[in-house]
Amino acid sequence: MESYLINKDELLTVISMGQQSITVRGAGGFEYHAKCLPTHSSLQAMPLQLQDILRVMHVNPDRSAVVERVTHGSPDGCQYMLYDYVPVSKHD
Repeated sequence: MESYLINKDELLTVISMGQQSITVRGAGGFEYHAKCLPTHSSLQAMPLQLQDILRVMHVNPDRSAVVERVTHGSPDGCQYMLYDYVPVSKHD
C-alpha cells in the first residue's frame, strides 16, 4: 500500500474538481481524492483549475500535504493544503 502514498517533490495534476475537493493524478498514474484549501500564507491565491500542476512540498503523517502550484515550469507562490486524501480505487 505504501506505493499509493503521496511523496515529497512529486508532481500532481488536477484532473477533477468539486466544491472543496479535487482529484489529482500523481506518479505512476495513481489518483487521489483530497480536500483542498489555500494555506494561510496563500489566502489570496487564485483558485485551482483543471490541469494545474502541483509540486508536493511537505507531507504530514496525518494524510495531509502542502503543495505549490507550478505555472510555466516554475512555482508561482500559491500554496494549498491537501488533506484527507485517499487513493482512488481502480473500480471508481
